[in-house]
Amino acid sequence: MKVSVLVPVYGVEGFIERCATSLMEQTHEDVEYIFVDDATPDASMRVLERVLAQYPHRRAQVRMLTHEQNGGLAQARITALHAATGEAVMVVDSDDSLPREAIATLCATMERSGCDIVDGAYEMERDGTTIAVKQPFAGNLRRYLRTMLCHDLVDNNVWGRLIKKDLFDRHHIMWTPGVNNGEDYSVVPRLLDCASGRATTSQVVYRYRTDNTSSISNSMTQSHFESWLRACAIVRDHYAGKADYATALRLGIIGEMRRARRYGYPVALVDELCAVEVNGAVLRALKCCVRSRRVPFWLANALYKAVRRIYCSLLA
Repeated sequence: MKVSVLVPVYGVEGFIERCATSLMEQTHEDVEYIFVDDATPDASMRVLERVLAQYPHRRAQVRMLTHEQNGGLAQARITALHAATGEAVMVVDSDDSLPREAIATLCATMERSGCDIVDGAYEMERDGTTIAVKQPFAGNLRRYLRTMLCHDLVDNNVWGRLIKKDLFDRHHIMWTPGVNNGEDYSVVPRLLDCASGRATTSQVVYRYRTDNTSSISNSMTQSHFESWLRACAIVRDHYAGKADYATALRLGIIGEMRRARRYGYPVALVDELCAVEVNGAVLRALKCCVRSRRVPFWLANALYKAVRRIYCSLLA
């Protein structure tokens, strides 16, 4: 199975050497590496070229694409995916790395299962030390999706997965330019909903850095929050009319009202960017409680978590 590895590059001069080395040393041979220089202002590309020079047998498998102007993470992934020729794709952030057997493990699981998506375990690293190992969600796909739509309970990252490329193509699923926070959430629930199935492996297939302080995931400015809400709106529109997921979707959007209060942003942003109709007495009351400044945040937060916990405990 040919795999296209998609790697946006921007501002990772201190991280990309380890990332690229881990990619070049994969045991799986049929790999296409697509690096997208998103107009990085530092020496990231020079470091990358130096690493590639150490692996001449891989050079023919490497494609280097360049943006004349910075387009953001979503646009870099779009560029890479359009260029991909593999049967399956794997997204790798250029400050992270892979164990040597990662791609081989994911491919073997995909071929054995026949599924469109394979998830693996991943390590969380800080200062070169593993601080946690997270296993993929073990429940059925329907439960996984409903839990994901509630927000903040299970991972929605696109990395650490092997995905059939035609899943993007057949269902017209793509990242959205400008949605650079929440970009993973904007595509993963849609891909999973359209997939023929999802398989998992307990083997670690990804090493995720938590110490890159310039990463968007380590901050939440208002512009980042607005981008996240746009991602929520994309998912909301995909699931419109899917009754099995309506409650989970509403809980997720109410959760964004809670997040707005937590960070001191206007709750009206949620109404403006990803409004959703809330039905049922419990959810309507919860929405009013979460939105109201008369209700202390600690109480609104506790009530929200209690309702969400009860909902998730009832999922089959």
